[in-house]
Amino acid sequence: MFLVLLSTLCWSAAVLRAAPDDGNVRQLIAALADPDPREREKAEKGILALGAAAREAVVEATKSDDPELATRARGVLLQLPWSLPTDSPVAKQALARYGKSPQERGQAVKNLVQAHEVSVLLRLLEEEPETEMRWAITRELDDRKDFPDLELDRRLKDVTETSTNGPLVYLAAKRAEGPDRPRALKLYQRVIELESVVSAPAQGEVFDAFDELIREAMRDADRAAAMALLRDQAARMTGNDLGRIAATRVMAMHVYLGPLPGFARDVRALGLTTGPVTLAHRFASFYDGLGLPVPPFSVALGRTSTSVPLETRYWAGVFLFQQRMLEAAEMELNYIVAKRAKPTPQEELERGAPTFYDYEGITARAHGLLSRLVGERGDDLAAAEHLRLEAELSGEKPAPRGRAPNNLARNDNDFAEMHWRYLRAARTAGDLKKLREHLDVLKNLSPANTDIVIDVVPLLKEAGQPEAARAMFDKTYKQIRDIVDANPGEPEPMNNLAWLCSRSGERLPEALEMATKAITLDPDNAAYLDTAAEANFRVGNIDEAIRLETKGLQGRPNDKFMREQLERFKAAKNK
Repeated sequence: MFLVLLSTLCWSAAVLRAAPDDGNVRQLIAALADPDPREREKAEKGILALGAAAREAVVEATKSDDPELATRARGVLLQLPWSLPTDSPVAKQALARYGKSPQERGQAVKNLVQAHEVSVLLRLLEEEPETEMRWAITRELDDRKDFPDLELDRRLKDVTETSTNGPLVYLAAKRAEGPDRPRALKLYQRVIELESVVSAPAQGEVFDAFDELIREAMRDADRAAAMALLRDQAARMTGNDLGRIAATRVMAMHVYLGPLPGFARDVRALGLTTGPVTLAHRFASFYDGLGLPVPPFSVALGRTSTSVPLETRYWAGVFLFQQRMLEAAEMELNYIVAKRAKPTPQEELERGAPTFYDYEGITARAHGLLSRLVGERGDDLAAAEHLRLEAELSGEKPAPRGRAPNNLARNDNDFAEMHWRYLRAARTAGDLKKLREHLDVLKNLSPANTDIVIDVVPLLKEAGQPEAARAMFDKTYKQIRDIVDANPGEPEPMNNLAWLCSRSGERLPEALEMATKAITLDPDNAAYLDTAAEANFRVGNIDEAIRLETKGLQGRPNDKFMREQLERFKAAKNK
């Protein structure tokens, strides 16, 4: 009888701890800001004794307008249990030591991401008391491109531009970029508003938010809006590398599109009259001193000025490439690769550049970006050569011109891209010997770029290597199929799988099935319609392929590839 009574009393105490009086909890929390340290200590012990039942009120207190109360509440929150009874065993294990140290919390987040614990991670984004850790969680989620989309996207759809949680708003903006860009832009604007005083953990994300708004303004040909954003971006990042990059972008706009209104003001405000002074800046100061408008020719001189550090030119080239000002970007990047020799210490001092600048690294990055630029233009040989030179400057063994190094200690994606470009160039030139050489290398790689797989698999079949073709296809197929299975209602993975299968000539019934499901879920998506047209064409449904491609072109009337697809389908029908 005594044991029963004791058990009942213990159970009752547990219930009381699980459901404390709300007024009592709030009294304890208010006492955390008491001037008497003994009262504060007693309040903290009282809250910790309540355990998880006090959690909601403590989380609310961490957001208090009273900085002293908010700070102490954060300290208490980290000592409370972080798992809930409804969490999975994996989540409970990951959270067991969450509040012990920043290192423990960081490892817990990685484990939760690995276990795809979306609900728990989003809860941490709401409750984590330290801004730095919330941004770390956001980066972990953003970096995992294969993370299940459906639950995460569904939960993030509730985030609006009125939210006060910067990391959560940023993550919602990133996930909305493809399906709902107007919403994404509003959310990026909110990130900038929330992070008005940019903390170190958020600098890169705020910079990215500005970038998206700048890109949109340039697409709309609204140079005034783009310049206003660029100036704000530069002002927010003052005193660090991102600030110098932002200032470089402002001047790139003036040099290639101007001078735009406010040029002389920008020279002064961004501190561009000290350190690496270009001829353009000197002319601007001269004319501004006379009260005269800055003439365009003075800005143009800045393009060829030898006083501009190579790193400044590189970041200008990156910005110009992002804004699709390709001729200007190529000019800046070619200047860098032409100046491959490292400057003397005296030259570095004259340019205001520290002697520890990694000029070879800058030149390597310039070659990497040039490979993308000329590759988009269709110059495969030049793209391959830039990739080869990038590899050499990155510390790889040099190779003869026109050949890829055989011992590249790089990942398959970079290595495969280079050999693929050489292969395409050899095919264009009709050089079968070189084509086979690069094909033999590519068949042993696992590139993530599906365009490479789609191109190489049919060539391997033509070369009498069906087993190698199947092996390459199967690796990429499994990666995409896993994403489809993890997102059973998401049309994008379905479309990607259908495109891979149909263009590779593999698993054609499955390609048709996936493509049909994708356009059922999103019937007006031009890209999905193009894929469905290809899948139908591959299984012999030529009339349906023509109908779907025609419908897709209604949404993209100027799409060159889709027009060529339609002509291809019609030509096959007329045979």
